[in-house]
Amino acid sequence: MGRRAASGRERHCLKGHDAPILDFSIWGNRLIGGDRNGSVLVFDLSQHAAERKAKGVHTGHCTAVLGSQHSPELAFSGGQDGLLRLWDARAKDAAVTVSFIKDTATMEHVVVTGGADGKVQVVDVRSANVRATFTEHTTFIYSLHVDHDLCFSGSGSGMLLVHDLRTDALRYGLGANQAAVRGICTTANALAAAGDDGGVLVYNMT
Repeated sequence: MGRRAASGRERHCLKGHDAPILDFSIWGNRLIGGDRNGSVLVFDLSQHAAERKAKGVHTGHCTAVLGSQHSPELAFSGGQDGLLRLWDARAKDAAVTVSFIKDTATMEHVVVTGGADGKVQVVDVRSANVRATFTEHTTFIYSLHVDHDLCFSGSGSGMLLVHDLRTDALRYGLGANQAAVRGICTTANALAAAGDDGGVLVYNMT
């Protein structure tokens, strides 16, 4: 990963992954990345070097990583093995591992995950327990996004569902795309969804 200078020249290159990088996230003054070999690497952005290499900690691909919004010392990783791992910068190994098949909610202590079984799981990281399971999707979950108390999830069928994390109830569903929903983004008054069909739909949320 390089940063482009104004002249278009590369400024820094972070090396360490030995397989294609599937996801990365800013983690305070660090960058955490997950790759196709199931490895999780942490880079020190001030030194432009790998700080930690957790090789093959996920069986299969490491498909998602996320730096915590609430603690500069905590981050998460998820993989094809159906495991969510909680990483603490102060510890050598993963601090917590939760087993089941992205994004962290803006409500503290909550992590939302989605997997190949079509389920969206709401996890309370304080107890390492699944608090709620959303089962309305009929195929793989390809994208997740959390905005305040709302959880947005997109599946391989092109369906986008919105759940209320305060009540764990389904609010509404949208036929967002003709194929898998790969990206979801929200602003104060809009929702955008992009998919494998090459389309981007923008909804007014006011």
